[in-house]
Amino acid sequence: MKCARLIFFLLLFSITCVKVWGQDPVFSQFYSASMFLNPALAADKQNTNFTLQHRTYTNIYSVYNLSQITGVVPLKIKALDILNSDHQSGAALTIYRVGAGKNGELVTLGVLGTFAHNIQVLKSHYVSLGLQAGYVNIKQGNNFKWGTQYDEYEGYDKTIIPSIGEIKLASQFPTINAGAVWFMNNSSMKNFLQRYRFDAFAGISAFNINRPNISFFNDEKSRLPVNWKIHGGIKTKISSKISLFPNMMYVRQNKDNQFVFGSYFIFKPKEFDDELAYNAIFGLWYSAGESIIASIGSSYYNIKFAVSYDFLATNKFTMAGVGKGAFEASLRYTLPTKKEQLSRGHVYPSF
Repeated sequence: MKCARLIFFLLLFSITCVKVWGQDPVFSQFYSASMFLNPALAADKQNTNFTLQHRTYTNIYSVYNLSQITGVVPLKIKALDILNSDHQSGAALTIYRVGAGKNGELVTLGVLGTFAHNIQVLKSHYVSLGLQAGYVNIKQGNNFKWGTQYDEYEGYDKTIIPSIGEIKLASQFPTINAGAVWFMNNSSMKNFLQRYRFDAFAGISAFNINRPNISFFNDEKSRLPVNWKIHGGIKTKISSKISLFPNMMYVRQNKDNQFVFGSYFIFKPKEFDDELAYNAIFGLWYSAGESIIASIGSSYYNIKFAVSYDFLATNKFTMAGVGKGAFEASLRYTLPTKKEQLSRGHVYPSF
């Protein structure tokens, strides 16, 4: 019986490690973690802002924690104004940490630097290009246990040398990412689209373009697959108090596909005449074949807070009935300015 439980634990943990080693971090609130979605989003026309985000998944066999902090600074660089049009640049710095295993057996720490620039190509159309470079360190924790270190009679024995060849306790590698976003802003349109504040955008990004080697073995290579992301959405004003924002994201990496679609509902109470004063946010998405994601949050002037929960919609990720959903929270603070603050950028919908 103990042997069966041991085999089950090792199998479950190995699956978790493969997901961590072979795929990039993913947030359900993907627009809050914009630097993980598309580097081109750093050119959003907003003020300097900072975002904190944490995602956690826990069951009796494993723990997965993902945290990130990002700072974005808008820039105005005249030398890049090639078309003599409305343009904007932006730079971002992101630090993230991934912890996997019940006792932190595997820890990933990454730093990403991003630069993006967007230009006005037509009266109400903008294109943004972004480039991102970073450095990632994956380290085995002190509690990391290999299957070959288990004795049939005594159980785990740390004095046993793993019979898996020469290994490294850590793996470090650079990563290069890029992306592009098209956005239609209706603010200058004196027609139906402007009346109902109908905006649209679409983007594509590629992560790990350099295919870094992430192997823990000195004599082997394991290339991290390119992570492709396609995303888009629209925003329309249903009434003076309610806005609708349907959106989607498609992710493909290592022959794995993820398709998420749903919508935000943004509600402004009647007593708040200032559009930036207060908004209530509700959201619901479906991750095809995986989960249903529910989100709720609010923004008050320069602060936005949201929480979400992934309800598993399939038994695909459950083993012996122990699978649970994931909880996520995000906090964003935008530095106040004397200049007129936009309720959203030219590139993507910020709340």
